Amino acid sequence: MVNNKNIIKIYLKNIFKIKTSIYANTFIYYFKRIWLIGKILPDAIYSNIKLKNIISIIIAVFFQLCNILKKAVYLILMIWYPIMLSNKASLQSGEVIALFVNIFFYLSCILGALQDSEIFKITREKYVCLKYMKMNPKGYVFITMSTKYINHFVFYLPILITGLLMLGGTVYQAVVMWLALICFRFMGEALQLIVYDKKKIILSRNTGFVWVAIGIGLALAYVPLLVDEFFIITSVFFSLPFIILFIILGTLSFYYIYFGYKKYDRDIKQTLDANFLFSVAMENVQKSKFTDVAVKEKDLDILSEKDKNDYGKIEKMSGFSYLNVIFFKRHKRQIIKPVIIRILIIIILFAVGVIVQFIAPNIAIEVAKYLVSSLPMFVFIMYFMSTAEKACRAMFFNCDISLLRYGFYRQPKTVLQNFNVRLLRIVYYNLMIAAALSLAILAFAALCDINVLTIDIAMLVLAIILISIFFSVHHLFMYYIFQPYTTELDVKNPFFNIINSIVYFICFMCMQIETASSIFTLCVLAFTILYIAIALIIVYKKAPKTFRVK
Repeated sequence: MVNNKNIIKIYLKNIFKIKTSIYANTFIYYFKRIWLIGKILPDAIYSNIKLKNIISIIIAVFFQLCNILKKAVYLILMIWYPIMLSNKASLQSGEVIALFVNIFFYLSCILGALQDSEIFKITREKYVCLKYMKMNPKGYVFITMSTKYINHFVFYLPILITGLLMLGGTVYQAVVMWLALICFRFMGEALQLIVYDKKKIILSRNTGFVWVAIGIGLALAYVPLLVDEFFIITSVFFSLPFIILFIILGTLSFYYIYFGYKKYDRDIKQTLDANFLFSVAMENVQKSKFTDVAVKEKDLDILSEKDKNDYGKIEKMSGFSYLNVIFFKRHKRQIIKPVIIRILIIIILFAVGVIVQFIAPNIAIEVAKYLVSSLPMFVFIMYFMSTAEKACRAMFFNCDISLLRYGFYRQPKTVLQNFNVRLLRIVYYNLMIAAALSLAILAFAALCDINVLTIDIAMLVLAIILISIFFSVHHLFMYYIFQPYTTELDVKNPFFNIINSIVYFICFMCMQIETASSIFTLCVLAFTILYIAIALIIVYKKAPKTFRVK
């Protein structure tokens, strides 16, 4: 490893300073652009080292707390919650723990080790440290990998112990799972090194390999929730031979990574190409986030049979009205097709409900009663049914990233005019989904002899419609106020991610409410109306200043 302890201290200090400086500068940049409170921080803060150090420490502590929270949320959403949703929720404690361990093993120990690599990860601080500060690649990799995994493993242990004890498990089981996590992560890193040394292939950057691994891993993790007779790793996981085996392999992998591999100086420099973020590989990685909204050649032909009849009207348009009409017609596949797919899913589910009503009317009646009293569930469903987030990515990738470079497109009148047109379009598309969902609920309830002419059901339908408008406004509001996408096609704005995470968490927590009272429905209606009003006011006041390419 690195022999000089002073060098290790210097590396640790410099790496920490670079990371926290990047986080602090990013935080300050976006905080200053928050309406009303952004002016609290003067521009001089960028040169105030002491204050930036305080902000950096606060951010570092915040990220550590987030790491603990993320692990707890991960275990709840990815492991515990699927078990509760499956038909295995009524099993005995030991059987639930067996499923818990099985999912954890394939997701965390196998997939986590194969689809990520701290050794070959490319970050801005890594580029700065190795290219500009000329740090020793071997020393840098050892320090960053050690600090990352120490935090990762230390935070996981109390979360695993708490989770297993709540399920009726033991501390011993949690510790074995924790040891397996450590050993398999080192095995994964060692495998990445061996493959790169022999084949010059980085497994974690190989899209084909990663997706195959994800497919197999997810199947092995979740199929036992659906099928009774299916092998689960738990049957051998806590056996002494298996524990000894993975500890030996993990120890050998640790030795190989830290002492056996001698080519870090050459290989890390090779994998950190001189072009870095501007290389073809990195561009492809970033653009993969936008591949589902990219325009294909066939999309450019907007003249379908129906469009040909309206072509005369389109030709008479001018300015931004013409631009937006052309945009939405060329993006039918990216924006309108998902709407059609969602409506078809609703129709299919309704048809299944009709069949169930004829075969087992008692079950159908119970389902219908559940649906008309399940507004909390529909809050979460509408979160995923909305097409607004994808539409915003399409707007940026295929339109705004280029046109925002021109002054005329950044004029306040132009920004707000485009916002209005886009908002009406997206609200229209989401209302189609909300209307289809509402009609399906009403029709199915009426088919099951449930009176649909009640105030409660009317409020349910109104709530679904308002929620669809809410998500339309929310995503456009986030796009125009924070404009999170950069020219590298990445999301940099921390407030964008934080607010979206909060909204997702609220929607998820709503689903935990089993029945919706009139008070809950009124609260949903009041909140959505208030949020929509405030969001629109902020957009009309601030969007002309915040809607920029970064």
